[in-house]
Amino acid sequence: MSAGEASIIATERRARPRRTCVDPLLLPVKASVGNDLCSAPVRDISVGGIGIVFDRRVDLGTLVAIEVLNKRQNFWHLKLLRVVHVTPQGAESWIIGSAFLKQFTDDEFQELID
Repeated sequence: MSAGEASIIATERRARPRRTCVDPLLLPVKASVGNDLCSAPVRDISVGGIGIVFDRRVDLGTLVAIEVLNKRQNFWHLKLLRVVHVTPQGAESWIIGSAFLKQFTDDEFQELID
């Protein structure tokens, strides 16, 4: 293992593993930050948090409301989350890592991703 890999592993703080979204369009998210509403591709998701790609920077600690529609598109969840990290992704997008204020239950999460 390289020093860089060890550093990444050492800084991982998630209590639950995230599921990477191979096709972000399969799990659509509408996000509301203040008065702004936008669609945001999902990068990864777990019962406790979500990584989404925004077209603008969002400050740490910001509360964001998201509407998550399951892959079958037969139900959705409205979730509040708090931004815990912001990483630039190219010139005009940011990866927003966030924690849900109220986590999904294991059953809710399984229904969401199946």
